[in-house]
Amino acid sequence: MTEFYTMRDYAEMIKDDDELLDALAEDEPYYQIARSVIQERLNRGWSQETLAHQAGITQAQVSRLETAQIGNLATVIKVLRALDLKLEILPRRNIKAGLLTR
Repeated sequence: MTEFYTMRDYAEMIKDDDELLDALAEDEPYYQIARSVIQERLNRGWSQETLAHQAGITQAQVSRLETAQIGNLATVIKVLRALDLKLEILPRRNIKAGLLTR
């Protein structure tokens, strides 16, 4: 059986490697979007195909977005609108510290 880790689990495992931790913090916003999209899609009981239809994009685009391969902002906005989610922009200053805080 495959074991899955959260970003915080992984951050805890690499907490002594500043270079890897910096890289993880750099990618965290992409994973925040991916997690939010997946969670809301599943809460609605939608498949990726349903979300794609509602957003006017392809299922492949939804799949890429859900694996944190964000693509362009227009695609992200279409998906967020279809799910009635909003994008909030905050200062980055505490991303790295937040990964290690439970």
